[in-house]
Amino acid sequence: GLPLRPTAGGQVYLSPPPLYLYILALHQALWRAGELSGRLLSTLCAAGVVVGAWLLTDLLRPRGDRWRPFGPLAAASLVAVHPLVIRLGSSAEFEMLLALWTTATLVCVLMAERRDSKRLYVLTGVLLGLALLTKALALLLLVSLGLYWLLRYGWRAFRMPGPYLVSGTALAIFALWFVYGLLADRTLFMLSLHRWVG
Repeated sequence: GLPLRPTAGGQVYLSPPPLYLYILALHQALWRAGELSGRLLSTLCAAGVVVGAWLLTDLLRPRGDRWRPFGPLAAASLVAVHPLVIRLGSSAEFEMLLALWTTATLVCVLMAERRDSKRLYVLTGVLLGLALLTKALALLLLVSLGLYWLLRYGWRAFRMPGPYLVSGTALAIFALWFVYGLLADRTLFMLSLHRWVG
Protein backbone atom coordinates (compact mmCIF):
# COMPACT_ATOMS: atom_id res chain seq x y z
CA GLY A 1 0.00 0.00 0.00
CA LEU A 2 0.88 3.67 0.21
CA PRO A 3 3.23 4.89 2.97
CA LEU A 4 0.32 6.20 5.04
CA ARG A 5 -2.18 3.69 3.72
CA PRO A 6 -0.86 0.13 4.12
CA THR A 7 -3.27 -2.45 2.75
CA ALA A 8 -3.79 -6.18 3.22
CA GLY A 9 -6.14 -8.09 0.95
CA GLY A 10 -7.43 -4.81 -0.48
CA GLN A 11 -8.42 -3.51 2.97
CA VAL A 12 -6.86 -0.38 4.46
CA TYR A 13 -4.83 -1.29 7.53
CA LEU A 14 -4.68 1.45 10.15
CA SER A 15 -1.44 1.11 12.02
CA PRO A 16 0.67 3.06 14.49
CA PRO A 17 3.46 5.12 12.89
CA PRO A 18 4.79 2.95 10.06
CA LEU A 19 8.37 2.63 11.35
CA TYR A 20 8.01 -0.99 12.45
CA LEU A 21 6.27 -1.92 9.20
CA TYR A 22 9.05 -0.33 7.13
CA ILE A 23 11.80 -2.05 9.12
CA LEU A 24 9.91 -5.35 8.89
CA ALA A 25 9.43 -4.94 5.13
CA LEU A 26 13.13 -4.19 4.65
CA HIS A 27 14.10 -7.15 6.82
CA GLN A 28 11.80 -9.48 4.88
CA ALA A 29 13.12 -8.17 1.57
CA LEU A 30 16.68 -8.94 2.67
CA TRP A 31 15.97 -12.41 4.08
CA ARG A 32 13.02 -13.42 1.83
CA ALA A 33 11.64 -15.55 4.64
CA GLY A 34 8.09 -14.30 5.21
CA GLU A 35 6.77 -14.71 8.75
CA LEU A 36 10.00 -16.34 9.91
CA SER A 37 11.81 -13.15 8.95
CA GLY A 38 9.44 -11.13 11.14
CA ARG A 39 10.13 -13.42 14.06
CA LEU A 40 13.86 -13.17 13.42
CA LEU A 41 13.63 -9.35 13.58
CA SER A 42 12.03 -9.58 17.04
CA THR A 43 14.69 -12.07 18.12
CA LEU A 44 17.47 -9.71 17.02
CA CYS A 45 15.77 -6.86 18.90
CA ALA A 46 15.51 -9.07 22.00
CA ALA A 47 19.24 -9.83 21.74
CA GLY A 48 19.87 -6.07 21.54
CA VAL A 49 17.79 -5.54 24.68
CA VAL A 50 19.89 -8.14 26.53
CA VAL A 51 23.11 -6.38 25.47
CA GLY A 52 21.50 -3.07 26.47
CA ALA A 53 20.70 -4.44 29.93
CA TRP A 54 24.37 -5.38 30.30
CA LEU A 55 25.55 -1.90 29.27
CA LEU A 56 22.94 -0.13 31.39
CA THR A 57 23.87 -2.06 34.52
CA ASP A 58 27.57 -1.49 33.86
CA LEU A 59 26.98 2.27 33.58
CA LEU A 60 24.94 2.33 36.81
CA ARG A 61 27.34 0.31 38.96
CA PRO A 62 29.48 2.15 41.52
CA ARG A 63 32.98 2.93 40.33
CA GLY A 64 35.65 0.69 41.76
CA ASP A 65 33.14 -2.10 42.36
CA ARG A 66 35.14 -5.33 42.76
CA TRP A 67 32.09 -7.35 41.66
CA ARG A 68 32.04 -5.46 38.36
CA PRO A 69 31.38 -8.31 35.90
CA PHE A 70 28.69 -10.02 37.97
CA GLY A 71 26.09 -7.23 38.14
CA PRO A 72 25.82 -6.70 34.37
CA LEU A 73 25.96 -10.45 33.76
CA ALA A 74 23.12 -11.07 36.24
CA ALA A 75 21.00 -8.27 34.73
CA ALA A 76 21.52 -9.48 31.16
CA SER A 77 20.80 -13.08 32.17
CA LEU A 78 17.57 -12.15 33.96
CA VAL A 79 16.36 -10.19 30.93
CA ALA A 80 17.33 -13.02 28.56
CA VAL A 81 15.30 -15.66 30.45
CA HIS A 82 12.30 -13.45 31.27
CA PRO A 83 9.17 -15.19 29.89
CA LEU A 84 7.82 -12.00 28.33
CA VAL A 85 11.09 -11.33 26.48
CA ILE A 86 11.15 -14.92 25.25
CA ARG A 87 7.53 -14.75 24.04
CA LEU A 88 7.78 -11.34 22.38
CA GLY A 89 11.24 -12.14 21.04
CA SER A 90 9.78 -15.01 19.05
CA SER A 91 6.76 -13.12 17.67
CA ALA A 92 6.39 -10.77 14.71
CA GLU A 93 5.20 -7.75 16.73
CA PHE A 94 6.58 -4.28 17.44
CA GLU A 95 7.07 -4.60 21.22
CA MET A 96 10.68 -5.80 21.08
CA LEU A 97 11.60 -2.99 18.69
CA LEU A 98 10.13 -0.50 21.17
CA ALA A 99 12.04 -2.20 24.01
CA LEU A 100 15.26 -1.93 21.98
CA TRP A 101 14.77 1.82 21.34
CA THR A 102 13.96 2.34 25.03
CA THR A 103 17.01 0.46 26.28
CA ALA A 104 19.28 2.19 23.76
CA THR A 105 17.87 5.58 24.82
CA LEU A 106 18.65 4.91 28.49
CA VAL A 107 22.17 3.68 27.73
CA CYS A 108 22.84 6.67 25.51
CA VAL A 109 21.58 9.28 28.00
CA LEU A 110 23.81 7.85 30.74
CA MET A 111 26.80 7.88 28.40
CA ALA A 112 25.98 11.47 27.39
CA GLU A 113 25.91 12.54 31.04
CA ARG A 114 29.14 10.74 31.83
CA ARG A 115 30.98 12.31 28.87
CA ASP A 116 29.04 15.60 28.85
CA SER A 117 28.62 15.14 25.09
CA LYS A 118 26.08 17.17 23.13
CA ARG A 119 26.37 14.70 20.25
CA LEU A 120 25.34 11.85 22.51
CA TYR A 121 22.40 13.91 23.77
CA VAL A 122 21.29 14.44 20.17
CA LEU A 123 21.73 10.69 19.51
CA THR A 124 19.58 10.04 22.59
CA GLY A 125 16.91 12.28 21.08
CA VAL A 126 17.09 10.39 17.78
CA LEU A 127 16.61 7.05 19.57
CA LEU A 128 13.72 8.48 21.59
CA GLY A 129 12.19 9.85 18.38
CA LEU A 130 12.39 6.40 16.80
CA ALA A 131 10.67 5.00 19.90
CA LEU A 132 7.90 7.61 19.48
CA LEU A 133 7.49 6.52 15.86
CA THR A 134 7.01 2.97 17.10
CA LYS A 135 4.38 3.49 19.82
CA ALA A 136 2.91 6.30 21.92
CA LEU A 137 4.08 4.51 25.07
CA ALA A 138 7.48 6.14 24.46
CA LEU A 139 5.96 9.41 25.69
CA LEU A 140 6.23 7.91 29.17
CA LEU A 141 9.97 7.56 28.63
CA LEU A 142 10.21 11.26 27.71
CA VAL A 143 8.32 12.20 30.88
CA SER A 144 10.46 9.81 32.96
CA LEU A 145 13.66 11.38 31.63
CA GLY A 146 12.34 14.82 32.55
CA LEU A 147 11.57 13.66 36.10
CA TYR A 148 14.99 12.00 36.33
CA TRP A 149 16.77 15.26 35.42
CA LEU A 150 14.64 17.25 37.86
CA LEU A 151 15.27 14.84 40.74
CA ARG A 152 18.98 14.56 40.03
CA TYR A 153 19.83 18.17 39.20
CA GLY A 154 16.93 20.15 40.63
CA TRP A 155 16.26 23.51 39.02
CA ARG A 156 19.70 23.39 37.36
CA ALA A 157 18.15 20.95 34.88
CA PHE A 158 16.42 23.91 33.19
CA ARG A 159 19.81 25.47 32.46
CA MET A 160 21.34 22.27 31.08
CA PRO A 161 21.47 21.77 27.29
CA GLY A 162 20.95 17.98 27.52
CA PRO A 163 17.19 17.89 28.26
CA TYR A 164 16.48 20.41 25.49
CA LEU A 165 18.62 18.53 22.96
CA VAL A 166 16.98 15.19 23.79
CA SER A 167 13.36 16.35 23.86
CA GLY A 168 13.79 18.78 20.95
CA THR A 169 15.34 16.16 18.67
CA ALA A 170 12.78 13.48 19.61
CA LEU A 171 9.79 15.76 19.10
CA ALA A 172 11.21 17.12 15.82
CA ILE A 173 11.49 13.57 14.45
CA PHE A 174 7.93 12.83 15.50
CA ALA A 175 6.72 16.15 14.07
CA LEU A 176 8.10 15.24 10.62
CA TRP A 177 5.87 12.15 10.55
CA PHE A 178 2.94 14.13 11.93
CA VAL A 179 3.17 16.89 9.28
CA TYR A 180 3.74 14.38 6.47
CA GLY A 181 0.70 12.40 7.58
CA LEU A 182 -1.54 15.47 7.67
CA LEU A 183 -0.39 16.54 4.21
CA ALA A 184 -0.72 13.06 2.68
CA ASP A 185 -4.19 12.11 3.91
CA ARG A 186 -5.64 14.04 6.82
CA THR A 187 -8.68 11.83 7.53
CA LEU A 188 -6.79 8.54 7.39
CA PHE A 189 -3.90 10.00 9.35
CA MET A 190 -6.17 11.11 12.20
CA LEU A 191 -7.66 7.62 12.36
CA SER A 192 -4.17 6.16 12.37
CA LEU A 193 -3.06 8.63 15.07
CA HIS A 194 -6.00 7.54 17.21
CA ARG A 195 -4.84 3.93 16.79
CA TRP A 196 -1.24 4.99 17.69
CA VAL A 197 -2.39 6.57 20.94
CA GLY A 198 -4.86 3.78 21.75
